Amino acid sequence: MRDFKTVMYLVSGIILSLVCLSCEVKTAIAPRIDLVPSHLAGIFNKQSIRLTNNRFFLWPENVTSEQVSRVLEVSDEMDDLDRKLFPMHQRLANLEVETAPLLEGIQSKELALQKKTNAFSKKALSLKKIENDLSSAPGESDKRKLEAAKALLEGEIHQIQADQALLEAEAQKLRESPLLIEKNLLTLTRKENEELGRKYLEEVKSIVVWYDTQPTSVAFQFDDAGVPQASISGWVMDRDEGVRDFSTKSAPEEKPTIENLKYDEVGGVYEFDVRVYEDSVQSRLRETYSFRIARTNYGSEDGKIYFSGKIKRLRSLPGGGIEERQGAAKLVDKNN
Repeated sequence: MRDFKTVMYLVSGIILSLVCLSCEVKTAIAPRIDLVPSHLAGIFNKQSIRLTNNRFFLWPENVTSEQVSRVLEVSDEMDDLDRKLFPMHQRLANLEVETAPLLEGIQSKELALQKKTNAFSKKALSLKKIENDLSSAPGESDKRKLEAAKALLEGEIHQIQADQALLEAEAQKLRESPLLIEKNLLTLTRKENEELGRKYLEEVKSIVVWYDTQPTSVAFQFDDAGVPQASISGWVMDRDEGVRDFSTKSAPEEKPTIENLKYDEVGGVYEFDVRVYEDSVQSRLRETYSFRIARTNYGSEDGKIYFSGKIKRLRSLPGGGIEERQGAAKLVDKNN
């Protein structure tokens, strides 16, 4: 299989909103998705796939070509960040094991250091009391005893201070271990990249029509006859609505909510329609989401499966017309 970054790529372009005489409304048609020539595409045999990192969005009405380009650029940057973070997660997982003895050693030194500090405080209080007693001692014999006790305490305090310095030096040597330094630097880098990813996401959300609760799972399977099946779980399409699940399978007397599912092994292309009904008896169709997605980022080092593609939503309007809105979908996860 050839290792091309994408089977499908997004081409920026805007078709201005059109209103025809039949009252069908097309808004913000952008951008389109084109297939690369089939001889460049990978061949992906039928297999069960479950994707749990999903990003669906629609282009807003009057979106500009600059906004489209920026969203697509940021979306690619987010994918690059995901791929960059993968080896960091792996290395940090290994470092957690490798640095565990070092951290235990540091903790042990710090505990011993705390005990020495407590002992120092007690000895210092005792020394202060002896010094006070010396100032008011009635006789030479008492003074000699107090001075002897003072000298003994000062020796003990000196030894405690030496022990503290040694423990601190040993703990610091452990802290400066190359493995711990590497772990701390990687942790900081990962945090910075994750923060950058959150900023990218907020930028995308400020431009597009974003679903606050993205689907928790998009799954594809094939039955014994090789017929594809699909399901989408945990999708909240509107804040005022609850969670919706969709499937090519349906209960008796019900309609499937995913229809027209097709799979092409060339490029790993899935096409299907998601039906959204207004009522539980499925008598009023509110809207249809048509998906066309394909495998991308062949042979990624993070071992994940990547899909990208387009969404077209057809929504029934109160006056009887149809609103068409374009969107995009990115789906990423390990095959599980």
